[in-house]
Amino acid sequence: MKFSECVTFFERFMHEEVKKMYYCEPSLSLMDWLNPISDDVEFTASIFDAYGTDGVISVYIDHVGVGVDGWFDDEEVDDDHGSCIDGENEDNIDELRNGNVEFK
Repeated sequence: MKFSECVTFFERFMHEEVKKMYYCEPSLSLMDWLNPISDDVEFTASIFDAYGTDGVISVYIDHVGVGVDGWFDDEEVDDDHGSCIDGENEDNIDELRNGNVEFK
């Protein structure tokens, strides 16, 4: 499957346009390890990384009206799932919010 086919799959599944796509290994901090997927090279890297986690990978999709940056304000301090970003590398939050990832 190519990246463009993956985007088409998610758009059909969600019935919405995919704006941006990211992935993270489930056991890693979302703030430190959120990676964009915007082309075939990054899509292949996400698949390669999934081999190290027994085929499990978390995929995050920005779609109309809902983006990753909106999660930052809603994230709770008592997150037991390892994805808490409150207090974690807060200097990088603006960098991630302002990230300009374009699909190719």
